[in-house]
Amino acid sequence: MEDKLAEMRIYSNGNLGYEFIDAAAIENEQQREALYKQLYQKGLMPTTLQLKENDASTQKIIFPGAIINSNNLEQAITFLQEQMGVGDAQMLNNSIRNLEYQITSTVKKITQKAPYQLCFPRRARRVTQRACGRYK
Repeated sequence: MEDKLAEMRIYSNGNLGYEFIDAAAIENEQQREALYKQLYQKGLMPTTLQLKENDASTQKIIFPGAIINSNNLEQAITFLQEQMGVGDAQMLNNSIRNLEYQITSTVKKITQKAPYQLCFPRRARRVTQRACGRYK
């Protein structure tokens, strides 16, 4: 993921920035819970990750996603796309394959300066700005 973001940063001429935050690593419980609440309110859903280290099993709460913002607009992306009837490994693989598309389409959506126009002329004629008017 970091490689993709670094590549996107290069192509953006420095207009893309990113930061990885491990909310579970925050030692102060009140600060950690406040961050969890803030991430949830912004649209990221938590999930529990099972870790096995040295014959010991632990759980960690993670928010597999990103919050993309630009010019006072903000959009949350959930990286793990749940799919009915699909095993965990396949779901993870599908989510990874879809990650670049999710990020680029969300960046495009929130940085787009003018909305797209859809025009449906009444008669069969060429679609022009005049035919469309200023429908948005």
